[in-house]
Amino acid sequence: MSNESHNFQVTWLREHTWLRYENQAMFCHLCHLGKKENPFSSDKGCSNSKTTTLTRHLSSREHQDATMEAQFYH
Repeated sequence: MSNESHNFQVTWLREHTWLRYENQAMFCHLCHLGKKENPFSSDKGCSNSKTTTLTRHLSSREHQDATMEAQFYH
């Protein structure tokens, strides 16, 4: 069994400025704006509150594309 916490950490909001948290789910503001299709941009959000989940999302092609698109349009 992993020692990794499964509870949302408020510090993640400071570390990841794209991250939103509501109704016990995590959302990616950039992926939502870029209309990407992944758990972080869905209506339900991602309820898997683990550091590895954030790391996987951060390194995903969709998130990287959304980040590039947001930089382009700002």
